Amino acid sequence: YLIIFGFYLAVTAVFSYQVIYKKRILNNSGLYFLIACASILTVVNILSFQLPLQMVLTVNLAIETLIIYGLFLFYSQFYVDALSDAYDSEIKQASQLRALNAKITKMAYLDVITGIDNEMALLNDIEKIGHSLSLININIRNFSLYNQMLGFSQGNILLSEIANTLSKSIEKLSSGNCKLYKLHSDKFIVLCDTTDVKTCINHIHQLKEIFNAHTFMNFKLEAYYGISSLNKGKFS
Repeated sequence: YLIIFGFYLAVTAVFSYQVIYKKRILNNSGLYFLIACASILTVVNILSFQLPLQMVLTVNLAIETLIIYGLFLFYSQFYVDALSDAYDSEIKQASQLRALNAKITKMAYLDVITGIDNEMALLNDIEKIGHSLSLININIRNFSLYNQMLGFSQGNILLSEIANTLSKSIEKLSSGNCKLYKLHSDKFIVLCDTTDVKTCINHIHQLKEIFNAHTFMNFKLEAYYGISSLNKGKFS
């Protein structure tokens, strides 16, 4: 009897360790089964002096057998829950990786200084359009002088202000048919979904009006312009 009860105490100690240091046990039906068995076993042992020894031993053996079943039930559900947690964690990590990958991909197509689409985005959009189109080149006149006068940090802010103003104005004036991209240094490109030269010239006049109507960090700026046509993959 002492050997059986000692085994019971050892199993209870291991189980208690798991209960104390592990999580998600309150929803485990095996736990309540074990509590019920342990309660009955405790009551029987407390009343052992008032009950026949044979009855006490029989009840102890029966309850301890049920405890083994309860342990199996507990750990089965425990590890199922653990596997479920691991699966949920993997799904969450995969979702985070997809979001991070999408963010990195988006950043690859954005200009670091101005936040508008860069040259990679321009090439990608040209490939997507797949038919003839026009490119309007914008080069800020004497921008290097402003950079030297203001410093590179303020020069970058000036570029950002130019980019934001031009981007919003171009999209509005062209009804969404043109889009601004930032190239290296102070150069911008406007991609227009047309090959009509008159339309492009009209857009250039609109761009000039934008520079005439706005000051950028209290400076009146001017720009050089050029038009390139892309017909079936060839520039003209």
